[in-house]
Amino acid sequence: MTSSHDRIYISKEKRGWFIMFKATFLLGATDFLKNEGTILELEIQIINENSYKILEKKVQTIKGELSQGSYKNLTNKKIGELFEGGFLNDVKGFYIFSWEDIKPANSQLEHFERLGRASVYFYSGALGLGLSYLDDMDLTQSDSLFFAETLSEDLRVNIYAEYLYGNNNFKNNDFLNTFILNIPEENPKKLFSGDKPFYIHPAGLKHEKRIFSIPFLKVGDNIILQHETNNIHDPNAVRLWTPEGIDLGYVPRSIASSLAFHIRNGDWFDGRVALVIQDEGIFPDKRVAVRVEKKSKSGSGVRVSI
Repeated sequence: MTSSHDRIYISKEKRGWFIMFKATFLLGATDFLKNEGTILELEIQIINENSYKILEKKVQTIKGELSQGSYKNLTNKKIGELFEGGFLNDVKGFYIFSWEDIKPANSQLEHFERLGRASVYFYSGALGLGLSYLDDMDLTQSDSLFFAETLSEDLRVNIYAEYLYGNNNFKNNDFLNTFILNIPEENPKKLFSGDKPFYIHPAGLKHEKRIFSIPFLKVGDNIILQHETNNIHDPNAVRLWTPEGIDLGYVPRSIASSLAFHIRNGDWFDGRVALVIQDEGIFPDKRVAVRVEKKSKSGSGVRVSI
């Protein structure tokens, strides 16, 4: 039960009191390249309608993909009846938001649902789909701390780089910044020049019948990044191919310029399919995620430039 000292006054306009309460937020996500699932359990203190804080975090790693069975097991045995949640079959992940005595406002439940869905997609490499759930949200300092607790800094920088330079179309082009993602105030495009791997979505999968190749892709498939120096439309264009010569479109133009610079200077990039979503209702470019890593001049690999 909530004690009297848990009540705080919000504002004169509200003409009332808000009852602070605790909730549990579980996030389950799958890294398909690692063949590994992660479950985060967060104990959250709801402070008022717009703010909350994380009191405790527990992390569990599971070999293999998460399943709908693991989701149902948590909802049946751990959570009980008072919860909102869902299993995201296309990325083998889930979110569960539960409470005890006081049901959160519908706006709060929607807020945590969208945060949960976005985080699960981010973790699997589906950055574009994750961003689509944050689009047009009023994100706060509480959400900034949430992202810092649930996603690695490298992934948060990658998310911001996708937000600024990926092939996206948002309702609101000003819903994300370095403060919300809790990352350094520097250009995230540097990520594409460093030694850490990053995710991209191909551009142009809906053109030239490339969409018909999506169902045949598998996680772990190698992807060749080919710099098209003779491309009359864009000399920085970087094409994506499978080793068998299957065309998967291009690296988004604003990202390709960075990659092309390094390819011209003797480096190259290896790619692997990190995620394939078979749902044909999703925009084609967002159905495939490729994990890219820069290789040094002295390393072994295949440089491709035409």
